[in-house]
Amino acid sequence: MEENVKNSLLNSISQDQEILKDPIVAFFSEKIKKILSKNLTALVLFGSRARGDNKIHSDYDFLILVNKKDHETKDKIIDIEVEVLDQFEKLTSSLVWEDKDWELKKKFPIGMNILKEGILL
Repeated sequence: MEENVKNSLLNSISQDQEILKDPIVAFFSEKIKKILSKNLTALVLFGSRARGDNKIHSDYDFLILVNKKDHETKDKIIDIEVEVLDQFEKLTSSLVWEDKDWELKKKFPIGMNILKEGILL
């Protein structure tokens, strides 16, 4: 399942790593990948930051696809979001979905927007 989800994203979503020059994206991405490790299937930046039409106070929108979503996983993500707020004074907003839900959710407007404008990190 994990490979199918990742392949579906790879075929649809930009992989422009230029966005990693943004210190907040780099920090968030590094922390999420380290802390979620094997539970993480994909991390995608979407919204105004991915489109490049963000304003100075725009938040950072992330889709975090995981094998298993539980309270521990959500708590770890919240801790990272708080770290970003403390260190950079910027808000992050994360959608946390299980792999099994992606096939359905990508057909909804939010999923279609993620496929259209998202950047796989």
